Amino acid sequence: MLAIMRFGVSQRDAARLPAGTADQAPYRREWDLVLTALWLAVFLVAVCVLPVRDLHAADREAEAVEKTPVGAEPSPALKFSPPAATIPEGPADFDTCAQLALRQSPYITKSAIDIEVSRLDESDSRFGLTPKVTFRTQYYITRPDNISGTNKRYFIQFNSNEYNPLGSYFALQASKLFTQIAILGHMKVISEGLHKLAKSFLELAALKQLADLQGDYITLAGKNLEYVRQRSGLGDANKLELQLATQEVRAAEAEKASLGSKQKKLAAAMTTFLGIPKGGKVNFLLKNAREQVVQSFDPAAATSEEVRSRSFDMRIQALKRELQSWNVALAKSRLLPNLYGSVQTPDPLSGLNDGGLYFYVGLSIPVWDGFDRLRNVSRQKNILRQLSTDMNVKESDVSDKWQESQDLWQTTAAALKLAQTQLEIARLKERQAEIRYHSGGEPLTTLIEGQKARLEAQKVMVTKTLESDVATLEMRYLAGDLIYSYVDEKSWQR
Repeated sequence: MLAIMRFGVSQRDAARLPAGTADQAPYRREWDLVLTALWLAVFLVAVCVLPVRDLHAADREAEAVEKTPVGAEPSPALKFSPPAATIPEGPADFDTCAQLALRQSPYITKSAIDIEVSRLDESDSRFGLTPKVTFRTQYYITRPDNISGTNKRYFIQFNSNEYNPLGSYFALQASKLFTQIAILGHMKVISEGLHKLAKSFLELAALKQLADLQGDYITLAGKNLEYVRQRSGLGDANKLELQLATQEVRAAEAEKASLGSKQKKLAAAMTTFLGIPKGGKVNFLLKNAREQVVQSFDPAAATSEEVRSRSFDMRIQALKRELQSWNVALAKSRLLPNLYGSVQTPDPLSGLNDGGLYFYVGLSIPVWDGFDRLRNVSRQKNILRQLSTDMNVKESDVSDKWQESQDLWQTTAAALKLAQTQLEIARLKERQAEIRYHSGGEPLTTLIEGQKARLEAQKVMVTKTLESDVATLEMRYLAGDLIYSYVDEKSWQR
């Protein structure tokens, strides 16, 4: 490439130079050589050296990551320091767990990043209201000898990209709606997360009650086994009765072990949901779990209008429909011509001996695009009509889900009353058997069986209470009362 370069001033250019200037041609040739060498050096550094340096830096970082021992602290340049997780000290009630989940649960905090990304996109659209300007310069290493009027070998230019003011404004409005959709999406994730946490809290409390009742049942089964053994020693009980009593104890112990395993599994899942590091433990305060979770919510006072107005699905769908209306306007704006402009110095090849700046503006109008823009307008309008239909479907789904939750709440409430009645009957029968046993009318087996029946009724009572509480929680979740007890939506809007 250097072999074909021509430096210095030709005889024709020297003849046109003022008197005494031709003698300076060797100096101009040396100056042009220096400028060309500098330009080539910058070009080679930008094209060859910098990418190779960045590649080597990336390789060194990757090698450092690979060589970092397991469990060792990485170097400060490679270390990412997320906020330290908090482990609650002492028993943690549901309110403490909810606040902890909002701060550090990975299932909740990850959706907050979508809001930040949407706000960055909104900032990009806001800056898009002004046209983007590009600086361009060009240096001629060689140029024709027959150009007269100037000895410059470069020119500078400021260009603006094609600019559509209306399109930029419509894009900004669409970006704002994307941010609102991200906020509501994050609120929906929070609501679902709190609902999942509250349901697990109720289930864990119920499992603990069932395990305690099962412990009492094992005690009764052991007392019955001891009684059968005494009778067997006296010859009043056969071998089959002894085997039945033994197997009953083993079955009761196996059931308690199963309940304990379920408790540990559910507690571990809740701990992970709260963002507690591996190995950390949380002591859940399960006393009065229903009052902690349901609080003062009254299912009978909630209305379907309130549910629809707070439904995140419906609100997101409404924003999507509004967003699509801006997409229709944006598609129409693309039918308009685009503006562009430039400011530049004269090109040395033009032969103009002028050091001024020249400004021009223009319009860019597609002559033939196969009616793509017109079809895009029709396409966006059809999508808008589709979203309007989806809005009606979404409203119907929300109303149906609310009606189903009301029916389930009423059904579980009736089942809970029935369980309460059966428990009262079991207690009366237990009292009757106790009176007969102490009066000598019935053996100890009758009293133990009455006590077992009461324990079984209590287990059913715990199960039906859990079902009723879960149904009430579902209504609180759908009504939006659960999330708005812990989150202020206006803070996210700000």
